[in-house]
Amino acid sequence: MHKHLVMWSSMALFGAMLFSCSPDNPLPVTVRPSVGELSRRQSASINIGPGERLIGSAMLLPEGRMVTNLHVVQHRTDSVRITIDGSSFFAVRLLATDEKSDLALFQLPEGMDFESPLPASADPRPGMPVFAYGAAFGLHRSYLQGYVSHSDRRLQENGGERSYVQTQGITYPGMSGAPVYALDGKWIGINRAAYGYSLGTGIGLVIPASTVRRFLDKEAP
Repeated sequence: MHKHLVMWSSMALFGAMLFSCSPDNPLPVTVRPSVGELSRRQSASINIGPGERLIGSAMLLPEGRMVTNLHVVQHRTDSVRITIDGSSFFAVRLLATDEKSDLALFQLPEGMDFESPLPASADPRPGMPVFAYGAAFGLHRSYLQGYVSHSDRRLQENGGERSYVQTQGITYPGMSGAPVYALDGKWIGINRAAYGYSLGTGIGLVIPASTVRRFLDKEAP
């Protein structure tokens, strides 16, 4: 692990809202209701008992699967539960992991199915507004908004170079594993970790959607 990475089994943000540059339109940048609803339905919160404390987030996938960060559930994969509505909890079963990418794939109970994410954003440019739903500080389905601060941040980790989308404003405890989207609903990637030495730096690292997709195509074609 890179010495500057702050790994929390929860990641989130009290969200620095982005404002329009136009003096005639000072309202915060917002997400269309249809886009927000789709992304909300693709999010879940993670609990590892006892109790109902939420420690991380996950992205729900077709065929009743979900993906999250491995570090959220590592060494406790047999006791992972999730909630979608914030009140009902159910167990999920581990299917696959990738330590280098910090990803874990789980199977939900039979009969559960979810929509596919919109196509990945091919070019997440600096300044692009992004948002996520997750368990910010243990608060289920918190809506958080920030922006891309670097489109291809490369770091040396786990014996190799890793590429991330660097963000500002969406990475605090509770948000590890949360899917990150552009305002048009295109998928940016999976929230992973903060960059810095302490809580509150605001700089986050998102595993690019292309990296997550390769993992999913390999483990759940």
